[in-house]
Order: sequence, then C-alpha cells, then structure tokens
Amino acid sequence: MITIGKLLSMKRETRLRKIVHILDSLEGALCVPESINTLYLKEVLRLLQGEELEDRRVRIHTEELIRMTGESAGISPHPRKRMRRKLNSLKHSLLTYLHMEPAEWDLRLSSGKLDPEKRTVFPLGLYLEDIRSPFNVGSLFRSADSFGISEILLSKDCADPEHPRSVRSAMGCTHTVSWRYTGLDELPGNIPVFALETGHTSIEQFAFPCPGIMIVGSEELGVSPEALSLAENNAGIVSIHCCGSKASLNVGVAAGIALSRWIRSVSGEGLVRSQPC
Repeated sequence: MITIGKLLSMKRETRLRKIVHILDSLEGALCVPESINTLYLKEVLRLLQGEELEDRRVRIHTEELIRMTGESAGISPHPRKRMRRKLNSLKHSLLTYLHMEPAEWDLRLSSGKLDPEKRTVFPLGLYLEDIRSPFNVGSLFRSADSFGISEILLSKDCADPEHPRSVRSAMGCTHTVSWRYTGLDELPGNIPVFALETGHTSIEQFAFPCPGIMIVGSEELGVSPEALSLAENNAGIVSIHCCGSKASLNVGVAAGIALSRWIRSVSGEGLVRSQPC
C-alpha cells in the first residue's frame, strides 16, 4: 500500500483517486479470509476526513468506517461483511464525487469457484439466437445455471461466451453449464422446441414441455421467422404480459422470468404442465 506521506505529497484530485484504489483493495481483501491493516485504513480515513469534501455521503461513510475500525480487528465474518459493505459505499460515493462512476463491468463481483456437481439439472435446453451483447450472453448463462438448464446452444452469430464481459456477467457459470454452437436446423428433432416472443400464449397458460428447448432471440429483432415457424409447429410460443409503454423486456430479464416459470412447471409447482419429466 502507498504510504500516508506519499498520499500527502500528491495533488488533491490525484490523492482522492488513489484513495479510491486503496478502498477497493481493502474491500477485495475482505472478500477472502485475509486480515487488513485497520490502523492504515484509519489513517487513510482521517486523511479523507481532513479533505472536508462537500459531499454528505462521503462524510457519513467515512465517519462510520472510522468507528468500525476500532471493532473489526480479529474479526468474525459478520463484522467483515459490514465493513466490506461500508467500504464499498464510501468508494462509490467518492467515485460519484469525482465524476468517475464505474461502468457495470468495472464493479467488483465475487463468485468464487463454482462446483457444477452441486447443480440440480433438468432435461431442459436454451437456444440463444443471435444474442449480440456479451453482457446478455453472460446473464443468460447465470440464469441457466440457477434454473437447472442442462445445456445452452448458441447460433454462430451470438456473442462469444468467453468474451471478458460475458465471463464477468456470467459470474463463473460459463464453466458450470455446458454449451456449444449449433444451427437452428441442427436442433434435436426428438425434443420439443418452443420460443419466447411477444404477442403469443400467456406464460400463465402456456404448457411447458419437459424435456424441451426454449429459443430466445436477438435483442434488436427478436426471434427469427424461421425459429418462430419451428416453434409454432412444435411446442408453441410463450409470451410475458407487459403493462408498460415499451411492452417488452431485456432478453436476459425475459428469459429469467420464463426459466423460473418453466422450472416451477416441470418440478411440479406450476399450474400447467404438458409432459412429466
């Protein structure tokens, strides 16, 4: 860590930016069973307090952390979590004060190492058709992991699941859910296929198949005519009723809602089922 003397020798804005990095490093140390130098933290906080910033949130979070540094050494998981949250709040308040609000992919997200053997998996698949955003691809992997999807199939024009932004938003789930690229015409002929698209059978009335494959389409264009035709002649098309002026949802959000309903259905908690798993 940089010394307090070195911090004092910096120009004010440079010093504040460096304090942001210090707070981030200490927050990271609290993510694992690692001790932090609370005396050093208190000195940094006193230095920040002496800046007399005209920002109420920075002042409040700084004062609360100064109080917490006296009770956190040696410490059980609960106080560590409290301190981590407070460090996070101070860091983001300071970033806002400096007009340095982070992009989504800059946020500190901790997933740890995930064990795919701990998943409960159903014979359900997800086909991603031309999903262009790496963030959305990663989000879909995370939802698929959570709701027991056995495999994700991707069209050749999907964003790469191994793109850094996909990996980040997937939170480790690109390694827990198996996936491969395949064409629409290569989907297994013996497994029911349905699509998620606006203007069709309500999710409350839809008969979810099991086994089955759900198609979700492009952020810009939705499910292709070819995929809709395939679904219409197979297990159907499911829609989520919306009440807003936009009348549609982000593809990751919509798929998460549909996956939740699907898993409830096939696990016996839903109201409508077409086939037993």
